[in-house]
Amino acid sequence: MLNVEISLVSASYSEESATLSRTLLPFINKVTDYRFLGVDTHFIMGRFLSSLIMHVKDVQEQVSQGFVSLALHLNPSTLKEVIRIGNGILSLREALLVRGFQASAVNAMCLYP
Repeated sequence: MLNVEISLVSASYSEESATLSRTLLPFINKVTDYRFLGVDTHFIMGRFLSSLIMHVKDVQEQVSQGFVSLALHLNPSTLKEVIRIGNGILSLREALLVRGFQASAVNAMCLYP
């Protein structure tokens, strides 16, 4: 409901998320290591992530391992809003294993995301 209210106030915010989903999301889905993003890019990438989270929630789109990796790098708490959509838990599992977490820890994190 909040997304609808925000988009009524500012249609450009809703358009921003749709544009980013078409232009940035395909590339985000391919990358699994975001250590190249430094402190100087954190603000703008955080805004991109917020817009993409809004889009994923609105259209109930499944998140990929790359998307989960970006969220884990920037702000892991944003994942709780979208991780249960589709096979998001599987994407979370893959992203955590790629990051080097032990399988037992990954199982616990995926059980209670």
